[in-house]
Amino acid sequence: MTALQSIAALAAAAGIEPTLATASALAPLAEERRRCRGARDLDAYSRLVERDPTELAALLRLVTVPETWAYRYPASFEWLRGFIAARPGRPFRALSVPCATGTEPLTIAAAALSCGLAPALVTVLAIDASPEAIEAATEARFGSLAVRGGLPPWSAPWLSTDGSGRLHADAVTCACVEFRLGAAPEALRVLPAASFDAVFCRNLAIYLADAPRRAIGEELDRVLAPDGALFLGHAERPSHFGLERGFTGSTPEDPSTFAFMRRAARAVPEAAPIPTLPTKLAHAPRTAPPAPRAGGNHPAPAPAPRTALDEARAAADRGHLAHALELAERLRSGGDARIELLELLGTIHMALGNDARAEEVLRQAVYLDPANSEALIQLGVLAERRGDAAMSARYRARAAGGRA
Repeated sequence: MTALQSIAALAAAAGIEPTLATASALAPLAEERRRCRGARDLDAYSRLVERDPTELAALLRLVTVPETWAYRYPASFEWLRGFIAARPGRPFRALSVPCATGTEPLTIAAAALSCGLAPALVTVLAIDASPEAIEAATEARFGSLAVRGGLPPWSAPWLSTDGSGRLHADAVTCACVEFRLGAAPEALRVLPAASFDAVFCRNLAIYLADAPRRAIGEELDRVLAPDGALFLGHAERPSHFGLERGFTGSTPEDPSTFAFMRRAARAVPEAAPIPTLPTKLAHAPRTAPPAPRAGGNHPAPAPAPRTALDEARAAADRGHLAHALELAERLRSGGDARIELLELLGTIHMALGNDARAEEVLRQAVYLDPANSEALIQLGVLAERRGDAAMSARYRARAAGGRA
């Protein structure tokens, strides 16, 4: 057995999805870790991985891209606000696993606070297996890609951007979130049953084999409240976690929420009114209990006019792919070369099964922005579809940190 085959066997035993746990797929990632650890060659690095579980974990973290940004999948958070507003006065408890560097759990907390809940009623537990990610999250260190496409008007003052466009989290928002080091499913087994109103487990199943997915699914089901909501990634469904019989889409007419509820407890809260936002929030130190909010109410800001790109994105989110493609291609033919448009075109073509066309436009996006994580992840999926595991791994590695 070669060094890479030995490493691949360890990755497969750890539960990585079989097409990602091959020698060819792991080769560039193992080489990167070899250089980082100063091992003489891959044989030496293979021996290091065999005897050091922490190094194996570090290698596997390169396989699962820690991709996160504020209000990723915006429709999910609009639905979440309606879900919270339909339960006035009730405490809101959420779980984010894996939480990466923290933008998702902070976004969840901001969404809850924007509905008028007192900070003391908002609790978000955020879990991730990466010590580096948890450290960055705890210190509220956000990368340049933590904000994409702007923030919704209701996000202020809990989440906003500074003068350089970087994400800033209000101290009250931070105080609502607890970050904890751990990996699913083990880290979930110590949590009380039915203890969360919303569980976010996004884009994890796509990296795992069937057995670990189902083990995680059992725990997600156990810790979710009977009338709670399960939020997954755009390429995932409850069936990936073995939960196909118990859950159904929360809003079948709008699948872009990626929210699921138990069949017996289905409720559609999207029409619930959202309370008017307070003008100010009393700030508290991060380690102290959140202070009560102060100030009066004011009307919500008027929505910004929708652009043609917004219309195309909204059509795609509603599942009207042909119309979305028509709108997006019209923009493209008119000379629009924005990266956001190329990303949208790539996503639409992927959904329609036009993989060659999707790859073409996503490569153009990466040419314009070599560190564009979203386009790189999509290219990785496309490479995997056509059976090029090595190229898929290289795209994922680049997405994880701009690596070639």
